[in-house]
Amino acid sequence: MKVTNKEIEFSARKSLGPAVALLGLVLIVFGSIIGLLSWQLRDDLRDSIVQRSAEIWAPLTRFQVQQALSQALFEAFEIEDAILYALLDTYSIDGALGVYVFDAEGQFISGIPNLEDVLPLSENEVAIAEAKRNWAEYRSSVDQADREDGLNSILLMSIPLFDESNGQLLAVARYSMDGAEIESEFKEIDRELVWQGAGAFFGGGVVISIVFLFFFSRLRKAQEVLEMRAKSLAEANTELAMVAKTSAVGAVASHLIHGLKNPLAGVRQHIATGGEGLDEEDWEHANLAAVRMQTMINDVVSVLQSDALGEGDDIDVEDMLETLRNKILANATNSRIQLNIKSEHPYSLSIRKTSIALLILENLAMNGIEACPNGGEVNIKSNETDGRFCIEISDSGNGFSSEAKENIFKPQQSSKPDGAGIGLAICQQLARHIGAKLLLVETGLSGSTLRLVF
Repeated sequence: MKVTNKEIEFSARKSLGPAVALLGLVLIVFGSIIGLLSWQLRDDLRDSIVQRSAEIWAPLTRFQVQQALSQALFEAFEIEDAILYALLDTYSIDGALGVYVFDAEGQFISGIPNLEDVLPLSENEVAIAEAKRNWAEYRSSVDQADREDGLNSILLMSIPLFDESNGQLLAVARYSMDGAEIESEFKEIDRELVWQGAGAFFGGGVVISIVFLFFFSRLRKAQEVLEMRAKSLAEANTELAMVAKTSAVGAVASHLIHGLKNPLAGVRQHIATGGEGLDEEDWEHANLAAVRMQTMINDVVSVLQSDALGEGDDIDVEDMLETLRNKILANATNSRIQLNIKSEHPYSLSIRKTSIALLILENLAMNGIEACPNGGEVNIKSNETDGRFCIEISDSGNGFSSEAKENIFKPQQSSKPDGAGIGLAICQQLARHIGAKLLLVETGLSGSTLRLVF
């Protein structure tokens, strides 16, 4: 079949489609990770900047308070008032919005500007103060009045103050500052993070794309090699199937030649005498030989036809055994052999396997009939042994010799007059073609049993 350039181009696009989609998914995940890490870093940097402001103001605040408390001028003042007075200078700093003082329990004492709605410190804030930790808080949401004054954010810095002699918490100083400077730093950090994140994404994306496409190209080449090997394997399997079929035809032909040898010799002998001296029984033997030859030829043709048509529908083993009875009954009756056939286990085989199995069973049954003396019997039955379906053929003959038993399924010298010694070897070969195996179960002076196991 000729493949056009358009078909090749379409096949290439079809194979690249999943790769591009997967690469896009990998880049989306990579970008999401960078975005998540950048956002986390942004929060950490903002918190660091906010807390840095409190750490900067803390030493200055404590120095001013210590200076004020050490002056005799403030001895008559309450400690909270002295602290507030000491911090008045900070109110004049550009950006300062207010200074407030809270007692050790977190209650508001006083402040500039003097407000009445200042909330006390929370329990968590009091605990932080008692742990001698400075803290700050940035608030971007302020009152409408503050917005009208051009104030978009504020910075609250809380600094605990302690008695140097005993380490007792005296008060907490809180500064309210314009957050414009902090906000400006935040915006600068956001811009830097955006650029760094974009650079990391595009740089990493390029590296990921190159590595991904490199390994995808290697994988695609490996896939092409696998496809070529699979194609070669399929062609090899086709050739093996043809060889197997040819071998099966050869085995069937061998079976036919082996089966025709004796009947054809008998018929030839009768023809050579011109019928002189032959009684009715001899003519009956000649007729049976001719019938058997014709039957064997028809059977072989049937096998070859079923092999050409394929497996086909299944046939019950009970019907197959009935067909076998019809084929060998005349020979058994003529040889005064009792023939017993029964099916003890339901099973079915394809037409092809049934045809080849009939060749095997007919050959085994005829061997059994020939091995039995007058008045003997041949038993054929189907059953199940060790979980496998099988058909057994038993006869009441004298059994195989020890020499024949050793190589029973190999070509050897036959113990029968005019025998070729290859019948069982051909039967074993035919059995392999249908996935079965021929076994010698037992043999002795009381007879032999052969088993065809599927």
